[in-house]
Amino acid sequence: MFKNSFGGGSKIIIKKDLYNDKKYNMKIDGDGGIGDEERNKYMVFLKLLSRFDWGGVGFTTNKEYNSAFFYVKDDFCSLRDFLKRNEERYGYGNGYNETSIGGCVSYDQAVFMADSLCQQILLFSGSGWGFYCFLLDDVYVVDNHKFVYLGIGRMVEIKSRVCGGNVENGEKIINFTVPFPEKSSIMRGSHDIMNLFICPEIKNMNQLPFSIGYSATYYHLASMIIYCMFRKNICFDDDDDVGGVLTAIVNTKLYWFLNRCLHKDGSKRILLWI
Repeated sequence: MFKNSFGGGSKIIIKKDLYNDKKYNMKIDGDGGIGDEERNKYMVFLKLLSRFDWGGVGFTTNKEYNSAFFYVKDDFCSLRDFLKRNEERYGYGNGYNETSIGGCVSYDQAVFMADSLCQQILLFSGSGWGFYCFLLDDVYVVDNHKFVYLGIGRMVEIKSRVCGGNVENGEKIINFTVPFPEKSSIMRGSHDIMNLFICPEIKNMNQLPFSIGYSATYYHLASMIIYCMFRKNICFDDDDDVGGVLTAIVNTKLYWFLNRCLHKDGSKRILLWI
């Protein structure tokens, strides 16, 4: 059974079917006594997953939109288990330098991760939804090369800031009006935060309400990819030398992609692969 965690909110539970090892059943946990707004979020989440090319085929939901099932061709696992498998298969050393770090993803696997999760981010944002942070335990891997983020508890609605009286031309933003559970863990210095990927602006916010341009959140994706490649969480590392971390892949397409996502000015972060 797969179950994401960290703080409150709804969670996704995934179990392999008892009679078909290629079939998986998905259920949204924590949906008892919810209101129409939360139920609408479940509906949107599962509908968008059915449109997303994440490798799971035959994606079918129930009429209440709180459960679904899907099939895989070969394998389905959590990203955490995927990293453990890499360590078992390839031992220690990440292939980028002489540092003895086990279980890291290869350059090609990192590219697959970037491609899959970028597609999901763009699909969701195009429908007015996004994620205010990424958690390692919310990411799953289909057939060793497709990655999907199932952090429904971190899913938020994206609004458009009015620009010159025109909403359509406005910047896409996330509004925070209540505290989020990860903030408490950050303030406590909990060890769980090493599995959390969040942009500096959201991590350091100290008052509510708070608004941020959605492009700032591309930092989540880039920082998680860096962690999976080098086992270094730049979101909570006192050493701010991101360039030093990426030296082993300098001037590659992935290098420049990550740098665009990590721009110090959140409004200038973009998802661009060239």
